Amino acid sequence: MDVFDFMEKQGIPRLDFVRGFSSQHISSPTIQNVQQAFKKTQHQTVTFACKDNARFIVAVHNTQRGPALGGLRLYDYKQETDAINDVLRLSEGMTYKSASVDLPFGGGKAIGWLNGKKNFEAFTELLVTFAGRYITGEDVGVGVRDMDFVYKRIKTVVPQPNVVGTSRKLGGCGDPSIATALGVFSGIKICVQQKLKQTNFKNLTIALQGAGKVGTPLGKMLLKTGARVFVTSRKKSSTKTLEKLGAVRVEPDEIYTTHCDVFCPAAIGGVINPITIQQLSCSIIAGPANNQLSDPNVSALLKKKHVLYAPDFVINAGGLIAAAHEYMARSQHKKFSWQAVERYLHVIPKNLERIFTTAQHQGISTAQAAVAFAKARL
Repeated sequence: MDVFDFMEKQGIPRLDFVRGFSSQHISSPTIQNVQQAFKKTQHQTVTFACKDNARFIVAVHNTQRGPALGGLRLYDYKQETDAINDVLRLSEGMTYKSASVDLPFGGGKAIGWLNGKKNFEAFTELLVTFAGRYITGEDVGVGVRDMDFVYKRIKTVVPQPNVVGTSRKLGGCGDPSIATALGVFSGIKICVQQKLKQTNFKNLTIALQGAGKVGTPLGKMLLKTGARVFVTSRKKSSTKTLEKLGAVRVEPDEIYTTHCDVFCPAAIGGVINPITIQQLSCSIIAGPANNQLSDPNVSALLKKKHVLYAPDFVINAGGLIAAAHEYMARSQHKKFSWQAVERYLHVIPKNLERIFTTAQHQGISTAQAAVAFAKARL
């Protein structure tokens, strides 16, 4: 029996796993298993909530530097364990992401299965209970209109809504995807300089996996510089914009074997694993997708293969930077400034340079160096 099934059968609308709390009084083996898994992590709380046929998990990993910041992801998970693993990894990554760019926030994440406006109301009610300890925003399946809806509802209850990624009308940053794309673009530049000793993208081949809210603007930037771009997406229509600009579409399974200089994951996580690593012919892996490595240990395989890996939570921090600036501007009663965000994005290539140098000097993988870099700031 899954946690949500247990909750619904028992009439439990919310279940919180909290550090130091024992659920031994709950007889469900499923709950006990989740409790044991929770104890093995460094998360502060993991909350399961269900209402109006909507199911949510909110994971707060760390608040040492400030409130936990991380978006709401809506995804059709095959099974509940996939959802739990995803929210745990994503929230931990947000802690490291905030720390890596030295912003006063911790890491958190929410995932859910939502079905229309009524369920966003349920999520809003849940979000209020965190009293600012968790700040939500956009992620897969969620847009600016959704965040505007949540923001307006929460604003009737608290003066400082714990919501970011709202529209310009409401003083927000709008869709933060463009900031993510800009940061990744500057990060790829550093990777190319570091690994290929080249200061431009001419004659370089990029294999872009994903043409969504971040992948498409990133692809446009790469094509504009003269790079040759191979692109793929599960939805054929998603790649049309880039194809019109000169990109070459390949089938999803062919992207791994496409000969390229840079493999750019811009879709789902876990795509860099022992199987795909053997298929890849690239010199660099750098892209905006979260949790690109199927397991932290595969970073050693990349090092052994002499592939330069740009740690995902470092190179894709642009969206977080935009969202953080929105929240900070509101809290200080100032106007959100895209110019301030663009200036701050320069921290991404600087961080990558520092991480690459550390990895080389210490003989460790860039993924290990990145985690150590972020943890030093906690």
